[in-house]
Amino acid sequence: MMRTTPARRGTVLILVAGMSALLASTALVFLMTVRDDVEDMSVLLRETQARIMLTAACSYIQEASRLGWEPAVNPSSEHAEAFGWIDVRDGGLGPRVNTGTITPAMRAASQHPIDSGGQGSTNFPIGVPVRFPMHVLNQPPCAIQLTASYNPVQTAAPDSGNSYLRYPDPQPVTDNGWAPNPADPAGPISAANFSSWLQGDPTPRSNSFGMSWFRLVREPTGSVFTVTCGAGGTQGYRSWTEVQGDQAGALFNNDPAYFSSLVLEEVRMWYRVEWSPATTAIDLNYLHEYHEEFFAVATHTYTGGGAANPSSYAGAMMDPNMGGTIQWIERLRTEPSSW
Repeated sequence: MMRTTPARRGTVLILVAGMSALLASTALVFLMTVRDDVEDMSVLLRETQARIMLTAACSYIQEASRLGWEPAVNPSSEHAEAFGWIDVRDGGLGPRVNTGTITPAMRAASQHPIDSGGQGSTNFPIGVPVRFPMHVLNQPPCAIQLTASYNPVQTAAPDSGNSYLRYPDPQPVTDNGWAPNPADPAGPISAANFSSWLQGDPTPRSNSFGMSWFRLVREPTGSVFTVTCGAGGTQGYRSWTEVQGDQAGALFNNDPAYFSSLVLEEVRMWYRVEWSPATTAIDLNYLHEYHEEFFAVATHTYTGGGAANPSSYAGAMMDPNMGGTIQWIERLRTEPSSW
């Protein structure tokens, strides 16, 4: 029978301790690598969110140029039509929602919403930063259901494949008290809760709050904007002084140090963009009108009125972008003085 000597027992202990230390070191390196990957992905996520904000800003600039503005007296009423950041009627600064003729007397009087003293529309004056926190609303105004098909084609009798628009398409998310009657599928349609549907529920969804934002500053030309795209929890506030000026300290626990930590974690990017009133879509048949000469049948977008096309269709554009277009986008290398 062999006996284990103290020296051999010490050797085994050293080997076990060494292997344990090696495993612990490997585990530590693995955890540190995973942590670094998580931090890198967090930065990538914020950069992606910030770049998405550029798209959101450009979309806002396009839509606000023509869709108009909510009246200050009754925000729930309908939007009045606007006429572009540069008013297409007289070349003045807009958007202005006055549908009548713009006279010199009206401009001199600076009547709302005519531009005031050459400083742009009172709705969006020159040089004044405007914040846009981008959270998801519980229910946006005028929200509609996401049902894919309200009127599926029935293959059985009596329809036998015939399609009928029996149900309104689309339908509001807000319950309007209308219950379809199988005997009379088309009605009655109720206007109940219309004001609730028009207003929606502006309460932010908690899982989307404080994630991304953008800011706009309108430059003196009227159609060029400085765009700041951000991903982080500052809600688009540039500094604690700005927070205090807006009396929004409660958003950050009234703690400037906490706000500063959010600034350090944020990703901010700066751009300049220019809005154009042009509405032509970028399409081969738009850019090369003469190609229509070789088409036996005119396309549905733009026809040149050549020999193969009826003259009544000449110049007919069926797919315009009514919000105007973004003429150019410039990435700024450094932070601008005003944003």
